[in-house]
Amino acid sequence: MCDNNRMPIADDKEYRGKEFRCPFCLANILHIVNMDTPFGATFEGGGCPSCGAVFSVDHSGKNQGELYMDTLAYAFGWDFDAAIEADPDSYEEAVVRFNPKIAKYLLGEAERADRSPKYIFIKRLTKDA
Repeated sequence: MCDNNRMPIADDKEYRGKEFRCPFCLANILHIVNMDTPFGATFEGGGCPSCGAVFSVDHSGKNQGELYMDTLAYAFGWDFDAAIEADPDSYEEAVVRFNPKIAKYLLGEAERADRSPKYIFIKRLTKDA
């Protein structure tokens, strides 16, 4: 189980597999839900039950910028101002992608033309941000 201290993100070889897991603590993620932002938008995502990291899903692999901001705001309790002003050292981020050719989840970005689903994870390291 993770604590709020900085943890190394799993490397790709350690992470690679058919199960959807948190890249920070390797706990299984069992549910992806539809979530509403305070501004009426909806996105798919969830959280890690073990370490508290949150994530969003980009099915097209082409909408990561908007989803990154939604995920960051979600990690900061939907306080967009706090999320934008947060010190980058107060959170960690990771991208997980699903490769349909080998039916496995992989850690990290792929080449630019890759349109596989992406899962953007953010884990706050401190709650005082």
